[in-house]
Amino acid sequence: MKKILFLTRMNGHGGSLKMLTWLANAMSKYYDVYYCNLGNNKPFYELDSKVTYLSLNCIKENASFFRRNIIELFSSARALKKIQKQYKFDAVVNFGDHSFYSLVLLKLLCKIKVIVSQRVDPYANTQKKSMLKLYNLCDGLVCQTDSALEYFSKTKINGIVIHNPYIKSTTKMWNINNNDGYILSLGRMEIKQKRQDVLVKATSILKKKYKDIKVLLYGKNFNNTANVINEMIKQYELTDNVFYKGITDDPINTLLRARMLVLTSDYEGIPNVILEAMSIGLPVVSTDCRPGGARLLLAENNGKIVPCGDFEALADAIDFYLTNPEESIKIGLNGFNSLDRFSEDVIEKKWVDFINSIIQK
Repeated sequence: MKKILFLTRMNGHGGSLKMLTWLANAMSKYYDVYYCNLGNNKPFYELDSKVTYLSLNCIKENASFFRRNIIELFSSARALKKIQKQYKFDAVVNFGDHSFYSLVLLKLLCKIKVIVSQRVDPYANTQKKSMLKLYNLCDGLVCQTDSALEYFSKTKINGIVIHNPYIKSTTKMWNINNNDGYILSLGRMEIKQKRQDVLVKATSILKKKYKDIKVLLYGKNFNNTANVINEMIKQYELTDNVFYKGITDDPINTLLRARMLVLTSDYEGIPNVILEAMSIGLPVVSTDCRPGGARLLLAENNGKIVPCGDFEALADAIDFYLTNPEESIKIGLNGFNSLDRFSEDVIEKKWVDFINSIIQK
């Protein structure tokens, strides 16, 4: 049986790590799968019993720039070379996190087949030329949208579009008559990408019509973004309306209790939180974030799409759901009924076929 290594340096909450874990578990049906974390953390999401977990203890959290980009880079590559010599992996899969750079060194040292999955917007990368050169060293590239793949069209890398899967984690469905009525934002607290500031501004408009409107912000506090948002909440006199709630350990129930999901990002891949909302029939409003994942999911009246950064358009879309409950139910069900194209079986087969094609080259 072919041996596949899934490599990451990440730990904790996060859609990318959740998808990497799902993929490792799914591929364990077809390959001898190893899941490697460059740190010394236990896996955050549960791994299948058939997956072998490796912890290399090469990195430290909150490391300095020098340690992260020089010391850890080479120590990780050295450790990876050692386990490659031991296990003789046929291919390595990485989701483009910081461990990718160590993986490139391993590729040069051991000639191992490397598949990298581009998870967010490649157009947002500030080091575009160097990134293209590094990606060009890889054997396979997986993007989540056609627009993202187009970015790499001038490289020689073998690329394909494979979406995130729709993972059914509950049989419950959202009920417009049985929820707590709050507007939900669920994702890492980070203004640069996630733009929770846009939702705060939209809420200030909506409050003029809906005095008791409630907006709950869930997610890991990145770079003290929660403090910045809380200051905005005070500035716009929304202390009784907008609340940062930290991390939720029960995202599905949090979605079930919401009136709608709102995503305000400037860029995303295929937003997992939108898939989760659609899986229970919850109405979604999203910005038209690059490189097109949200638009792909919410096309054909599966949700509401507004321009990035446009808080007035966002307020109008939220208001539409609030004033048109029957339409919001219909749109939520449209989203739910469109999910077959993202089923686990469909996405799993695409990954198997692509991995096989890379190994056999």
